[in-house]
Amino acid sequence: MVPNSLGETVVVCGLAKSFVKKHGHGITLVVPESHSFIPQCFPDTFDRVVYLHLEIMRQFSTTGFIPQNFFNVDFPINTWPEQNGDGRARELYNLWQDSLGVYGLSLLHMYRYMLRLDWTAEFVAPKIPDQSYSDAKELIAKFNIKHKKSVILFVGNNTAKPSPAYLWAQIAKLYSEKGYEVIINKYGAMFLPEGLSIPYAKIIDLPLNVAIPVCEYAGHVVCGANGFVLLAIASKMDCKIDVLMSDEICYDYSKILYKKINYAHACHQLGMPELTYDLKKFREWITLDQHDNLALDEIAHGIVSGIDNQYTVELDLKLPHLTQ
Repeated sequence: MVPNSLGETVVVCGLAKSFVKKHGHGITLVVPESHSFIPQCFPDTFDRVVYLHLEIMRQFSTTGFIPQNFFNVDFPINTWPEQNGDGRARELYNLWQDSLGVYGLSLLHMYRYMLRLDWTAEFVAPKIPDQSYSDAKELIAKFNIKHKKSVILFVGNNTAKPSPAYLWAQIAKLYSEKGYEVIINKYGAMFLPEGLSIPYAKIIDLPLNVAIPVCEYAGHVVCGANGFVLLAIASKMDCKIDVLMSDEICYDYSKILYKKINYAHACHQLGMPELTYDLKKFREWITLDQHDNLALDEIAHGIVSGIDNQYTVELDLKLPHLTQ
């Protein structure tokens, strides 16, 4: 069971074949219906796929039905670090968030631990189905998207606080001045920037099943840290992608209240170097709540010009065991 976000579903699916190889047992995958496209990117992997609401899946742990520190291939497995086992996975998860880049932990290792896999267990990359590319042609034609001369802005988030409306407006303005068509995707986002207004932008709903091919056709993507980014980097999306990392996350969804957190919690280069070490068109930017408009201007110019600056996360990770 994957009672969490889209990115975690990608990770679990990518480790599924290693699970079968290690434990000699087929998998019934349980995910929210909104994640139904992800298993399609991992053909010949699951015995069956079942859809349940997140909260119903979580109740398997909160009610005590799944005992603490219990693992059996004939029994439900909750892969959410907050609820998995006896709390050790949660503590490792917190350690990972608090000390990224220091102790060598990664998000993929968290899930290897919970699935009782070897630390070197293979992660299989998702393959976007051919049908997605066929279906994308209709949306591309409908909105007359310019080939390699468009930028798609994923302005919303579901956990991290969205970047300020001012920054999105500056990014859109600079791209427009370079002759790019500006497109805003609002599909799949719970939180949107307050006061965002880009009247010349095209606003679309970009379903997950066609998102990768549409973005590749457009050529440029700017987004917050979210599950789509993980799908994009895991599938080696052929597109320039810039990710804005907030230092605030939502802790109360009923009142939409945010709390401070280390911005590195959203850093894919630190958190999942196996997936980012060889990406040539991928960059991440630090966008802290304390940044003034001058800082946001510099970030916007760096993104659109393709030139790194003080707000760019630039890592030189050496992973020889992954390149052999």
